Amino acid sequence: MTPDFFFYMRNHAVYHVTDEEAESFQRYCNFLITRANRPVPTEDFRRENILQVLRIFYWELYVSYKENPEAQKTKYSHKEKLVYDFFCLVLEHYQKNSEVTFYADKLNVSPKYLTMVVYSLTGRSAKSWIVEYMILEIKALLRNCSLDIKEVVSRTKFPNQSLLSRFFRKYAGMSPTEYRNSIYI
Repeated sequence: MTPDFFFYMRNHAVYHVTDEEAESFQRYCNFLITRANRPVPTEDFRRENILQVLRIFYWELYVSYKENPEAQKTKYSHKEKLVYDFFCLVLEHYQKNSEVTFYADKLNVSPKYLTMVVYSLTGRSAKSWIVEYMILEIKALLRNCSLDIKEVVSRTKFPNQSLLSRFFRKYAGMSPTEYRNSIYI
């Protein structure tokens, strides 16, 4: 999903849907209720099932947004445009640059101003968004059980496995191996 979706949804919390979209939403809700109430061997499986269904649901919302001609006409304030550009840069450069200074330089603003604007619009600091994206990318790679940890290190451009493990433990609360085991066991 692109950052413009975030801003559009932020400014359009109430969204009128067609009868067909309402029925689709109701089917998702019923399916989620069924999945949540279904007995499973462990809570991890229930959680993963629900997360996957929600991902599909949000993806359909995003597709609906991208097809909406009114959404494409949305105008952003200077600060919203700055945050949008920041998110786009993070998507492009997160593997090589994790410092707010890099992004602030690219956007021709001070790191302090960038952090202030990002925080005022999202409730989180610029650094936390960079870290969040890095953690999401590592988790996505760890979900692929055909990749060993060394391959994850290589794909995320960490200098070595030790640094990746320390980074992941600090922000995810567990080691990469522990995270992978929590998904597949």
